[in-house]
Amino acid sequence: SAAGMHSVVGSVGGAALGALVGGLTCGLLGVWIAQYVHPGDEDEYWAKHYKSRPYYNPMYEFERDYEPAYEFGYEMRHDYGGHSFEEVEDKIRAQWEHWRHDSRLDWPLAREAVLDAWRRYDQMNAEHQVKPQTF
Repeated sequence: SAAGMHSVVGSVGGAALGALVGGLTCGLLGVWIAQYVHPGDEDEYWAKHYKSRPYYNPMYEFERDYEPAYEFGYEMRHDYGGHSFEEVEDKIRAQWEHWRHDSRLDWPLAREAVLDAWRRYDQMNAEHQVKPQTF
């Protein structure tokens, strides 16, 4: 019937609109969160401070080895908002193998740098009263 067809079209259209609005909302929130975590600023921060971290090993370089781990930590914190590091560590560890590119840090070595960036992301967002969201 025409009424039944209208109901189906309305439901499909409503779902599509809902997905669009939800996607835009999440995207805008991501932009809003990202305004507090600037990749260039963070690269500069870690380039200045990585040698003072307890996991630092002089046989590894910032740009090749540690920088990818810090960037990965921020990305994973953003992607797994609302979860603790421990809750998603197995997933993160598996993804590190694809993300690391030329970094010589295997997971046990990269883990502390990734966690450092994860915590810094939380700290910076807490200073601006922004909490990672799960969508």
